[in-house]
Amino acid sequence: MAAYIHTAAGTKFSLSAALPATLDAAGYAALTYTEIGEVVTIPDFGGTTNVVNHSPLSNRYIQKFKGSINAGSGAVECASLSTDAGQVLLRAAAAPTAGNYSVKIEEADGAVSYFRAIFTSFSKKVGTIDNVVMISSNMEITTPIVDVAAP
Repeated sequence: MAAYIHTAAGTKFSLSAALPATLDAAGYAALTYTEIGEVVTIPDFGGTTNVVNHSPLSNRYIQKFKGSINAGSGAVECASLSTDAGQVLLRAAAAPTAGNYSVKIEEADGAVSYFRAIFTSFSKKVGTIDNVVMISSNMEITTPIVDVAAP
């Protein structure tokens, strides 16, 4: 299939409590995932490199180097559905004693992104009469992103 510009409609966000044997496409693909229902927002993900500055006294120029990489963080938001198996798993992932979970994001064109993440919160927002009751869970990515191109 030729690459094309597409909307986010049809994107699926899934979790696995299992960790891959290897941090590559084959390792992640071997896992069983549970889709989280009613997801409306997936945060940005990908690497941002910190800049390390060195200011030698002998000149006025700051030397800059690439340092550590943050793969991303942000809130996964979905309409609250207490019977959804994926949302039950998301709540478990946010427990204080929970560790890394494997994440699979599949776009409508078949492109897939895999990574591991910890989930640091799970909250509910009721809002007003004209709002859908929502849940939100903050995700902190802990590994490099593994992207698999659309077929």
